[in-house]
Amino acid sequence: MTALTSHQNNICVHRFTLGDVEDPEIYSDTHIWDWMESDPAGQFCKNNSKQLMRKISQDDFGYGYQVEVFAEFGEKEMTFYGLKYLTK
Repeated sequence: MTALTSHQNNICVHRFTLGDVEDPEIYSDTHIWDWMESDPAGQFCKNNSKQLMRKISQDDFGYGYQVEVFAEFGEKEMTFYGLKYLTK
């Protein structure tokens, strides 16, 4: 998980590496769905974000893909997410 990106209430909430697969959209969506169903942060994002979007890019250090999931939150949801899931 990372800090804020360029848009004020748009943050990267999940990041993972995907191997060299034929259709990265299908494989990444399966992983994202599992994350949203099993992880508390994923459940919060699914239920409270205004919009979820994924970005798939080539992995610079190997064969495969880097996948980032971004969520857009309102003010209160952003504060709650930051305090609950970004601090350890």
